[in-house]
Amino acid sequence: VLIAKPQQPEDKVFLSAWIGAIRVVTPKAMDALLGLLSDEDSDVRRSAADALGKLGEAAATPKVLDGLIGLFSDKDQWVRLSAVFALDKMKETAATPAVLDALLGRLSDEDDFVRISAVFALGKMKKAAATPKVLDALLGLLTHERNDVRWSAADALGQLGEAAATPKVLDALLGRLSDEES
Repeated sequence: VLIAKPQQPEDKVFLSAWIGAIRVVTPKAMDALLGLLSDEDSDVRRSAADALGKLGEAAATPKVLDGLIGLFSDKDQWVRLSAVFALDKMKETAATPAVLDALLGRLSDEDDFVRISAVFALGKMKKAAATPKVLDALLGLLTHERNDVRWSAADALGQLGEAAATPKVLDALLGRLSDEES
């Protein structure tokens, strides 16, 4: 054991980064990272979310997914962003109804990076995320005032694959091609 019981935020950040870097996917490591998601220090919470993301699909357990969703209400945008990135790296394995709903909620996040990253995370979840609710939300973003938001929504729709190729989606995409402001 490197540090018996880390007390300092720097030690917690280091240890969570180390667990993520060497891809330690054990119940004990997962529980330790889950505990750090509620630490009082935002750097610790962010580092724990980053480490869970590095563990990828193997970390997409119900407890981990719930813990990451819980970070979506964090006041620190970097913590919210790390939680979105972690779910992005867990791909289709993380595409539960609760995760999809939580990511949809982040589409209206006050931080631009969190919003756009949530769009990309939905795309990484492929056909598992191609629900009517997700499709409608992404279609709504095709007319967003910001070009990067419109582009990321179109990209996410493409990543969802054939499951997203509904007449409604195809009509919206084709309509954007002829729209002068696209």
